Amino acid sequence: MKKNIYNKGFAIINALVFCIVLIILGAAIVYITQIGYFSISAEARYQIAEKNANKGLLKAISEIYNGTRICNGTENISFSTGGAQIRLVPDENDQNCFIWIKGNFKNSNVFKIAVISPVNSYWGAAVFRNLDSLKIKKKADIISCNETCKTPALITGNNATSNSYFTTEYCSDEDSCSEGNSNIRALVDEPYKINPELLESPSYLTNTVFKNAKNRNDIFNILSQKYGISFSNGTPTGITGQNIWNGTSINTCTAEDTTITCTYTNGTDITINYNPITGNFTLGSEEYEAIDLGNASLTINSFNGGVGTKIAAGTVEFTGKSAVSNLTLVAREKINIYNYKGATTSITNSNFFAKDYDIFNCHLDYEGGILYSSGSGYLKLRCRSNIGTSDNPTLIIADNQLDIDGKCWTDIYGLVYITEANSGLGLDLDTAGHFEIHGAIISNSLSNSLSMKCHTTIEFRPDILRKLSSSLGFIKPPICNFSQKYQLITTKMRIY
Repeated sequence: MKKNIYNKGFAIINALVFCIVLIILGAAIVYITQIGYFSISAEARYQIAEKNANKGLLKAISEIYNGTRICNGTENISFSTGGAQIRLVPDENDQNCFIWIKGNFKNSNVFKIAVISPVNSYWGAAVFRNLDSLKIKKKADIISCNETCKTPALITGNNATSNSYFTTEYCSDEDSCSEGNSNIRALVDEPYKINPELLESPSYLTNTVFKNAKNRNDIFNILSQKYGISFSNGTPTGITGQNIWNGTSINTCTAEDTTITCTYTNGTDITINYNPITGNFTLGSEEYEAIDLGNASLTINSFNGGVGTKIAAGTVEFTGKSAVSNLTLVAREKINIYNYKGATTSITNSNFFAKDYDIFNCHLDYEGGILYSSGSGYLKLRCRSNIGTSDNPTLIIADNQLDIDGKCWTDIYGLVYITEANSGLGLDLDTAGHFEIHGAIISNSLSNSLSMKCHTTIEFRPDILRKLSSSLGFIKPPICNFSQKYQLITTKMRIY
């Protein structure tokens, strides 16, 4: 009897254990079912979120290649479309555009990063925000025939064909050129390209040329920081630094090699010596890193800048035999270089900032550095004169009126850039001899005219522009790919 009682007790325990096991199995089945439901639901949400991300990516690529969105310059562009958030981030030189996309649906997010090569570049042989008139005739041409860097030869914000006559050819079509006709030639499908967005804002071309710049004020800040130049609405007013000798009541000065002799208004003279090894000026027992001569006139026969230095004056005149190197020069009024016949005027690795220029020169060799003009004047190159070389190009910046022409085998190697402050750029390249610009000319002015004939050429040279970018540091190298074919690299990450 007692044995049966024990058996019944064991049966109850077994039943309880079995019930617990059933409960655990049931709970596991419910949990597994729930996990499966959540997994299927999350996968469905993920699929929708990825579709939204893909739609956003295609939308971003379409807007970049159609010019609706600009992926260059200093600003990251963010926008939303449908279920996607998009951010466009250019690299330092605008060679690639990173597209960040977040596709979302409910609590699920899909992140994608794509890298493409943008085509919304404005590099070409000649680029004008607005071109009022264009005349090309008698063996003159605008060329972009570089196999490794394909860009249009001419780019404008408006349709210049409305008041101009010219032909567009491909670089393989040499017959028309050899017959004496003049044209615009390029390797790409559009030798002449119209980008209406250029008319909207000067920032497009500013961003194309300068790093970290959206307008001319940003350009002044770049030049001020790099070269120690002070500006007032674009006009160079002096030099900056902590150890500058400021001369007052000075009438005239003359520079010869490493010696500067000045005459005060009362007739007394002083001598300032320069050490090209240390880069310091010595006056008495004191040393200075730079000198500011106020509004005195300065005549430079020669100057050996050595490691480099800065001088500011009123009007600066170069004699025909001048040889100058490694000098940053500010002329508050004007720089005169007049040497129609005679010895070569040689200026190497120097940076000139002036309100006005009067340059009418035979045998001028200006190699490297910068020519900056804020006012008016002319740059007339004659008799085998050169600004820049293929190995050491020059940047010319015109913030206002600056007339440029050349005759008798003259060349400019580098970049000619005209700011939006220029009220009217007139390039009259109707020369009696060969005059060529190798590199590019880019004008942000809303009023431009270009007339070319008689063996004048504007040639897009990306190799020269890259050397200019490397030597100056604040100029962007050109973007070359203008085809509508793009390379796309993507990565993705999903969060349930």
